[in-house]
This record gives sequence, structure tokens and C-alpha cells, in this order.
Amino acid sequence: MRIALVIPTLEAGGAEKVMSTMANHFARSGWAVNLVTWDDGRKPPFFPLDASVGRTAIDLLRPARSTLDAFRGNLARIVRMREVIRETAPSVVVSFLNQTNIISILATLGMGIPVVVAERNDPERYPLTRPWSMLRRIAYGRSASVVVQTAAAARYYQTRLNTQVAIIPNPVIVDDVCCGELVDVASPRVVAMGRFKEAKNFPLLLRAFAKATSDRPRWNLAIVGDGPLRGDLERQALDLGIGSRVSFTGFLSKPHRFLAASDIFVLSSDLEGFPCVLVEAMGCGLPVIATRYHDGVEEIIQNRDNGIIVDRGDEEALAGALGALMDDPSFRDRLGRRARQVLCRYDVDGTMAKWDELLAGLVSPAKSGRYGKRSSTPESLRE
Repeated sequence: MRIALVIPTLEAGGAEKVMSTMANHFARSGWAVNLVTWDDGRKPPFFPLDASVGRTAIDLLRPARSTLDAFRGNLARIVRMREVIRETAPSVVVSFLNQTNIISILATLGMGIPVVVAERNDPERYPLTRPWSMLRRIAYGRSASVVVQTAAAARYYQTRLNTQVAIIPNPVIVDDVCCGELVDVASPRVVAMGRFKEAKNFPLLLRAFAKATSDRPRWNLAIVGDGPLRGDLERQALDLGIGSRVSFTGFLSKPHRFLAASDIFVLSSDLEGFPCVLVEAMGCGLPVIATRYHDGVEEIIQNRDNGIIVDRGDEEALAGALGALMDDPSFRDRLGRRARQVLCRYDVDGTMAKWDELLAGLVSPAKSGRYGKRSSTPESLRE
């Protein structure tokens, strides 16, 4: 089996982490794996890759200066990717992220190679511009399969596309350090993690933390990650009077020891696809609070059983949930112990077995017919 995996970059990020995990799994299964990225390939991958994984960087990630420049850039990507696919002759192509997915399908038209596209966001609350949305509907209809992480996303595409839709959650890896008891630290800590961008709504977390700790000054907050809004967040923490109790750590390549040494995890996002970091925190035994960013959060958390769910953007509710956990160690312990069980649903072996089943069916010699027409979905991949 030869497989091409397509993604813009291999920097720090949820999609990049999942694709790196998949590349390593396929390589260790004896497949010939080639990662195709849009960047120049000079920056090493943030997440470790098996030595046998190949990489082709097409060096076409430059930002567009106009609509015409964007059109020319995407056309160049289609042409160059078509050359790469022809040269490497993969049995199947797997692409991540919506615009990349569209380009991957257009680059392989007429080549007879099945293309599987993976959507990472809630399609109803993360809309594309109208031209890209029209292109996505046309292109995805020609894919061999659209892979989503939640039943809600599957329902969206099943009503709009004439193609196979499979539900495969992200594989989640948790280091062995998280399997033991939580590390006791002198100052209790709330932790959050992600790119510093609007969708993560870290300003909401800072306001709620300031409110919850106005009479609980021992508590600290650490936000793991980086991004364009870092300066704004640092200024906001100072303005709220919590600058000395909030730390911004940057990205951590192995965050699990840091998670295990914390006391509460918060996901304050307005938008998410499948939040690997939430499952990782739960796997580390942390009591978690998550916003109801869409129906998918309730596929992971049973409210007040293995975590707490608050309404998206609700500062008062988030502050209240934080205060309740801060004041009740036994409540934190009960939620954390229940949270660990989530790994049974999202372990790497089980998740990758679903990918293996899907891809094996697509490249089977018995497979016939034009890719892009609706085909039966394996029972284990259905909603």
C-alpha cells in the first residue's frame, strides 16, 4: 500500500498532530507513506515522525495579495500536486482541512485514485466563503469518502453530498505519566491549551478566571500555546489584575506531564472540530470544563458525570463551574477518575483500525465504479 497524506504544514496544531500520528501508524504497518505539505519544508515537523515517512514540500504556501493572486496560487498548487501524485503513484490520498481537501480532489481528477477528505471543524458554524463552499460541495461529491469526527457533522454532509461519509474520531495518545496519580503542586492550577486565535475564546477564560479567583487568590492559570493574539491576552490579564497569576507557556511538544501536574482543565472555545486536547486532559485524569461549542461536546462529556459543560460564551456559568471545582477537591477527584475512562473510546488502536478498514475497502482489487458516487459505509464507521 502506498499512501499520500496532504496537509498545509507540519507545525504545532491539532490537525497536524493527528496526521503525524496517522503517518506513523501507516508506516509501522508497512505502508509506504509520503506526507505532502504546501510549505517549503525547511522547518522540521513539530511532532515526531517515523524515519520511514517521506515528505514532499511543494513550497506554495505564500499568502495571496489579491483575488487574482489567490486564483493563480491555487492553480499552481493543483498543478504541482498533480505532478507529485503522478510521480509517487499512491494507492490512496488522504487530505486534511477544507481548502486543502478541495485542491487535493481537483489535483487528482481523472487519475483513478481514491481521495479521502477529512473535515476538522463544525461545518454549520465554520462556514466557507461562497465560492469555496460551492467548490466544496462539487469536489466532495467526487471524493471516495468524507471523514468527520462527530455524528452531528456526519448528518450535515449526509444530507448534502452523494458520497460516503464515515465517522472516525481523532486518535488520542496520552503519555504513561498520566496513568498515575496527579502530581500535587503548592499552588493549584487551572490549565487551558490551544492556538491563540479568536475561535478558542481565551478572553472569556481570563474574565471567568478573574471572577472565580477574586476570593480564591491561591489559584493560578496556565495557557499552553501561542499565536497572533498572545499580546492581547497578556494585556488583558494585566488589565484584569491577574497578570502575576497567569502564565503563557508557548507550545509544549510533550504536554502531558504539565497536564498531570494541574488541577482543572478548561476548553473555552466557540468553535471546535474534535478537541484532542480535551480528551488528552480527561485521559490524564483532570476534571474538565468545556463550552457547548456544538452538539459534539456531548459525545465526549456527560455533564457532571465525567466533566462539566457550560453554554458557549457564558462567563458567569464558566466562573461558577470553576469556583465549584476549586472549592470541592472530592468533586474534582470524582470527575477526574470518571474522565480517564474516555480513553477507551478514543485510543489509537481502535481509531486507526477504523481508518485501516475504510482505506482497505477503497483500494481493494474488488472495488469498482467511479469514486465519488455514494457507496455503502462499513458498519463500524456508521453513526
